[in-house]
Amino acid sequence: MNLCHARIEQGAGGMTVTFGNLSLDIDEASLAAYPKLAERAGSDVILGMRPECFFLAEEGAAAGDCVEGRVDLVEMLGAEALVYIQTEAQAASANDIGKARNGHSEPLSLVSRVSPRPLPKAGETVRLRYETDSLHFFDPKTGHALR
Repeated sequence: MNLCHARIEQGAGGMTVTFGNLSLDIDEASLAAYPKLAERAGSDVILGMRPECFFLAEEGAAAGDCVEGRVDLVEMLGAEALVYIQTEAQAASANDIGKARNGHSEPLSLVSRVSPRPLPKAGETVRLRYETDSLHFFDPKTGHALR
């Protein structure tokens, strides 16, 4: 699972999660699955995103469901491929639980598992759509899911 430090924001259009220079809308299914999110607006969380919940974005995909980045590496696995995208988000790990954010963690290399057709190449900028009902949220102090 991709884990990174993130912040929950409340806007006129609903709640979003911001990580580095990227953000995703938090849909109703995630809000229902993580009811403690409603009280976390303006707070830091650890965001979890599964590689299999990313897809190469089609034309017209909603901006709030997509992230964009430069491809660092493409790893072919036969019927699927892992695409690694460098981000400005701070990667999170079990070692970060209970510690203050100091801005010194490694940048998140976002891993997505996609169909190999069409396959992006290293150096290209790609737009990935995420199944926003599959976002995972954790308390950065305890590591517990915000359910």
